[in-house]
Amino acid sequence: MKRRLAEFFRFANVSLLATVVDYGIGYLLTHTGLTSIVVATGIGHLSGMIVGFFLNKYWVFRDTSSRETTTQLVRYVVVSLGNGLLNTLGVWGLNQLGVDNYWVVRILVGTTVFVFYSYVFTRAFVFMRKSRPVV
Repeated sequence: MKRRLAEFFRFANVSLLATVVDYGIGYLLTHTGLTSIVVATGIGHLSGMIVGFFLNKYWVFRDTSSRETTTQLVRYVVVSLGNGLLNTLGVWGLNQLGVDNYWVVRILVGTTVFVFYSYVFTRAFVFMRKSRPVV
């Protein structure tokens, strides 16, 4: 249990760092005039995803094999797309229920998706091991 909790907190730290990379690169590209906000957002997101993937692989889940890296990367992208979809649908659903405070909705939905989807699927689907229980 302690090992799983430590893994979860490493995952949370990596997610935070990947978000900082995402927003930081997007901000720098936009505010230095190098590109538009749309292109900067895409480049920032891709950069954060790459940082997140490699830190999750080698630090969070301690996977040092190189055989599965391409497959894991594809799975990571699938989980990331699901994450974006669930966040969008969750925000839409709460908005339909009349909750329209941006920060309340984003934090509530984002935290829920992070705990019950992102960590679980990254662990079980992207970096799965036969010797490790799924849940």
